[in-house]
Amino acid sequence: METARRMRQAMPGLPLAFLTSSRDFAVDAFALEALHYLVKPLTVESAQELLRRLRTPNFEVSRCLQLTGRGESRRFPLGQIRYLTSLDRGVQLYLLSCREWVAAPFHQAVEQLGEEWDFTLVSRGCIVNLNSLLYLGGSGCHLTTGECLPVSRRERSKVQARYHEFMFRKMSQMEEDLP
Repeated sequence: METARRMRQAMPGLPLAFLTSSRDFAVDAFALEALHYLVKPLTVESAQELLRRLRTPNFEVSRCLQLTGRGESRRFPLGQIRYLTSLDRGVQLYLLSCREWVAAPFHQAVEQLGEEWDFTLVSRGCIVNLNSLLYLGGSGCHLTTGECLPVSRRERSKVQARYHEFMFRKMSQMEEDLP
């Protein structure tokens, strides 16, 4: 179980599945958001269910942010990131399930996420995943979590333009998905 915890910390989006002869750790596996918990003897149906879950969009290998510093490199699936900030000469990531700090320069995140249409720099030390944005108001970015992140005056018009572009793309995708 400790190995699974470390794997989850190193790669938050990694699909984890357990194969064991005991049900003793099923609750711990659930807490780690395991894809599946298989108990021996393995059946064809349970193996097929594992494969079906692996093929679902939530567990596909996705776009990632890779941060490197102090001899270590960490990858974070973009869909798991709500926002990130520059903190203590590193990057503080606010993920869907936890917070992570990485000893990497913030400019790495700025460079990588600048290419992504669903992320935007809202101030000198803060990047927001627009999928986590509830609305953009006069006081800042209001997130679905209830948090409000300030938007710098210098970036306000860029953030508004990026948000409008993001919403237009989302609506266009929704229209394409309609029958």
